[in-house]
Amino acid sequence: MITVTNKGRYWFMRKQKLLMLENEDEKDNTKKVYDFILIQKRGKISLTSHTEFSSTEKVVTGRFRLYEVSSEKSFKNGTHLELCIKAGEWNCYVLPEGLPDKNSLEKSFFVNKNCITEVPAA
Repeated sequence: MITVTNKGRYWFMRKQKLLMLENEDEKDNTKKVYDFILIQKRGKISLTSHTEFSSTEKVVTGRFRLYEVSSEKSFKNGTHLELCIKAGEWNCYVLPEGLPDKNSLEKSFFVNKNCITEVPAA
């Protein structure tokens, strides 16, 4: 089963390796900022104390989608984070333990070539 759990806009500051996710839900329009360190095809994501980006920094921005996946043949179980880098192109990551939170400040992730967003609906 694949469930969309969140979607909205993201900003990525390349120099400091910060990722901000802004939920588009009107009831919960929150922003969360994470350290996002990718080395080859694996990485660590952790909550950070930053709340905003400096307007002078180079920033990549786009849409994001967050999915929960369980018992699907084509996809790994866990949380999938997909970042749109340009129209029709997505960078896809699997976070087996989900996004970091107050109880677990750092989690691991890996690059996934199979993006849920790119799979046509049946």
